[in-house]
Amino acid sequence: MGASLGEMQELYDLRVRREPTYPGALVERTAQTVRLVESGRGWVSWSDLGGLSPSEVDSAIEAEIARFSQLGVLGNLEWKLYGRDRPDDLRERLAAQGFVPKDPADAILVLDLAELPPDLRSTRGHDVRRVQGSEGLDDIINIMLKVWPDEDAADYRRFVEESIAADPAGTSLWLAYVEGRPVAEGRIEFACKEFAGLWGGATLPGYRQRGLYTALVAARAAEALARGCKYLTIDASPMSRAVLEKRGFRLLDTALECNYVASRGLPPTAEAKPASGRA
Repeated sequence: MGASLGEMQELYDLRVRREPTYPGALVERTAQTVRLVESGRGWVSWSDLGGLSPSEVDSAIEAEIARFSQLGVLGNLEWKLYGRDRPDDLRERLAAQGFVPKDPADAILVLDLAELPPDLRSTRGHDVRRVQGSEGLDDIINIMLKVWPDEDAADYRRFVEESIAADPAGTSLWLAYVEGRPVAEGRIEFACKEFAGLWGGATLPGYRQRGLYTALVAARAAEALARGCKYLTIDASPMSRAVLEKRGFRLLDTALECNYVASRGLPPTAEAKPASGRA
């Protein structure tokens, strides 16, 4: 019998949001927030402002901006706002102080690896490989740029290279090939012993609807199982969510990127550029 959704939610909040353990990252905790700084980026990874008065909430947000300013990452700062975070008007209060929400919110999906469905137990019929080194990363970035041309490739490369340098076992890169050509990508991060996080997942146009995305999920699920993880999570877009929920993933929460833009000289309503990586 697998864990209940409530049990997974509580464990996720504790182990992933409140107790991030990325080697090389700076983690700071207050009574209401957890800050994470890594590779020139900053995040508020957890917050609990529900018991504060409106003026106290505003002061808490101001305090986070001031601290991240001291840490030198206001130019790449995200407050990750989860659906169960409080108060109910936190989104509006963040926006009033320069955080631009990037709609729609991602769906945080979770899969109990003890209940792995049959179509995620094998990559049979597909050429899926774990890759290492700059050549593999080059191939991944080339795929990403064809699918998401606005991605900052240099920023992404720096983030991944620094993450791997700080913890070589903490991130794995995967590619799917067709006739020897890399056509789909994904990575997996091992944030803690219980949870492994799936990231990426781009597939080149012309190679979709062939099961490559599912094969990459299956390969990473096998690695997570081999390493003793209990759960897989993913910040899923609407398209990915539809695919993954058919394969046993369940909605754990939602997460909205709220990117700080005031320090960039942009009005609070400007389009914010999301940070790649943990965002």
